[in-house]
Amino acid sequence: MAKKATAKPVAETKNPNAEAATEEKPKSRSGVRKPIVRVDHPSLIGPEGEDGKPTRLKLTEVPEDFDSRTHKALKKTDFETDGAFFRMRAAQCQANADKFMKEAELSDKLGSRKDRAKVKKLEAMQSKMEELKKQLAEAGVDIESLVGDNE
Repeated sequence: MAKKATAKPVAETKNPNAEAATEEKPKSRSGVRKPIVRVDHPSLIGPEGEDGKPTRLKLTEVPEDFDSRTHKALKKTDFETDGAFFRMRAAQCQANADKFMKEAELSDKLGSRKDRAKVKKLEAMQSKMEELKKQLAEAGVDIESLVGDNE
């Protein structure tokens, strides 16, 4: 007859990290995951109605200060006409298409993913160098005399 396998309680295991394994691991460096809270754009919120709740206004176009990272996404019902909504969506799609075309051109030029990653890293480093040069120039440091012009 074969022996029946039995599970040992956690307290009897020899693993010293058994208790630590049951604790929740932090989600970020600070240990606290920040919730993303998006609010309606102020131009959508109207005066209070009879029930005490604010009325919902309709848009004719996308507000200049609309930011998708802080505001709730605009829906078809947020616009007075369907045309305004579709113009907004067309502009978003066109921006995405432009981004994809740029990626396609870069991919055709470079080929492999490793090369593209190196180019992106180089571009990021160059923009960071330009920013540092501007900051040092504002502080009154003559950068050209220190490092020379490497461009």
